[in-house]
Amino acid sequence: MASDQSNEKRTDLLIRDMVEVVKARRRGLELALAMGFNTPEATKIAVVISELARNILNYAGQGTITLIIHSGLEPCFEIVARDKGPGIP
Repeated sequence: MASDQSNEKRTDLLIRDMVEVVKARRRGLELALAMGFNTPEATKIAVVISELARNILNYAGQGTITLIIHSGLEPCFEIVARDKGPGIP
């Protein structure tokens, strides 16, 4: 999908401990609800964010979750997880 950066909002969340995992999950839930996802859908998005953040913490020690809202004709919610861990063998 081509990205028009003028139509996106980014939130970068540093993940270094479980408190930040919870904050990332909560922020994702808030953004999903604000975008119009219903509660079950928004909760699923929050769970994905939480699992990605926990994996960062467990396997890399720290990293970043970036939440990107693309607005436009077909709005979407993008989740990017980044770390410097060893990866999956």
